[in-house]
Amino acid sequence: MSAELISLVQAAALQPKGWEGVIGAIEGAGGGASGFAFVMDRGEPTAAFTGSFDPRYVQLYHEMHHLNPWAARFGALTDNRAVSARAVASDEVVTRSEFYVDWVLPQNDLLGGVAMKIGGRGQAQMILGVNIRRGLRDRFEPQLVGVLDRIGPHLRHALEINEALAERSARLIRAESGQRSHSWIIGLDRSARVTWVDPDLAPAVQRLFGIDRMGRIIFHDPCLSDWFAHRAVPVLGARAGEPAAPLEFRLRVQAMVLVLRLVPVAAHDMPMVPYRPGTFGDPGMALIISQVMDVPEARLGRGLGLTRAEAEVSLALAGGATPAEIARQRGASLHTVRNQLKIAMSKAGVGRAVDLVALVIRLTE
Repeated sequence: MSAELISLVQAAALQPKGWEGVIGAIEGAGGGASGFAFVMDRGEPTAAFTGSFDPRYVQLYHEMHHLNPWAARFGALTDNRAVSARAVASDEVVTRSEFYVDWVLPQNDLLGGVAMKIGGRGQAQMILGVNIRRGLRDRFEPQLVGVLDRIGPHLRHALEINEALAERSARLIRAESGQRSHSWIIGLDRSARVTWVDPDLAPAVQRLFGIDRMGRIIFHDPCLSDWFAHRAVPVLGARAGEPAAPLEFRLRVQAMVLVLRLVPVAAHDMPMVPYRPGTFGDPGMALIISQVMDVPEARLGRGLGLTRAEAEVSLALAGGATPAEIARQRGASLHTVRNQLKIAMSKAGVGRAVDLVALVIRLTE
C-alpha cells in the first residue's frame, strides 16, 4: 500500500486535483473510512476535500464546526506526525458533545480516525486524515497511523511542489497582466471558491476579505461585495469556453487606492493548492489586487513620469520641507534625496527647485 500511495502522492505533486486519489487510497486502507483534507486558516478550520462523506453531512459539518471537539484541536497537531482521533480529543469529550450526537453517530458512529498536519504557508495549514467506524477503529487506526507516518515526508514534499508551482503560476499571471510589483493574486473556481491566496498579502489587502466555511471568498466592504456578487460571480460561473472580459473595481483604503481585476486564466495556469476547496472544482479566473499610488503621486507619475520615490520627495518639497528634513523623514541620506529631486527636475524640464515646486502644485491642485 505504501508504494502505491507514494506513486499517487508523486502524481498529486504535479496536479493538485490528484490529492483526490491520495485520499481515496487512504480511505481504502482504513476499511472504507471517510477521508478529508482541511485547511486551518487564521485558526479556523475549513474542509477543502471531503472524500466519500455524504454531502448532507459535509454541509452539516460546516454548520456545526464550532461544536467539533476534534477540529478545535487540529491547530495543535505536530507537523508530519500521524495521531489517532482519541489522541486529539478523548472519547469521553467527543461522545458528550452535540457534534457526536448529530454528526458522528448517524454516520455509522465514526468515532475513530487518524489525522496529520502536513504543512502550508503562513497561517494556512493543511490537515489530512480519515474518520473510521467505532467497530473498526482498533483494527485500522494503528495501521493508518503507520501508513501516514511512512508517507508523511512524501506528502509534505508534494505540498511544497504544489505551492511552488502555484507561486510560479501567480508570477506568470502578474507578468502577463503587467502587474509585477505591489500586486497580489487570488485564484477562484467557478463557484467563487478559493484555489490559492498569495501568501504575501499586504495587511490592507488581508483586511478586505474573508473565506467562509465552504471556501468562498467574502468581501467586507459593501460596495466591493456588491460588485463581486452582481458583476464578478456571474462571469465566474459562465460556461467553460465562453469569452470573459476582465472586470475592474477601484477601492480607496485609507491613503491608498486598490484596483481589483478579475481576469481569465487557462485551467492549467490557475494557481492551486490542495488545502483550498476551489482546487477540486472547475477552474475559474484570477483576481489580481494591485496597489495604485496615492492620487497626488499618481498625477505626478502620469504627468511627469516620476517614480513613486521621486513624486514623494517632490511633494514634500512643495509642502515646504527642506531636502535635509525630507531625508530625515524618509530615513534616507541627503545625497539620495538631492539626487531624486535632481532627476525629478530633469524629467519635469525645469532647472530650479522653485520651478519644480510650482509645477507640482499646479499638477496636484
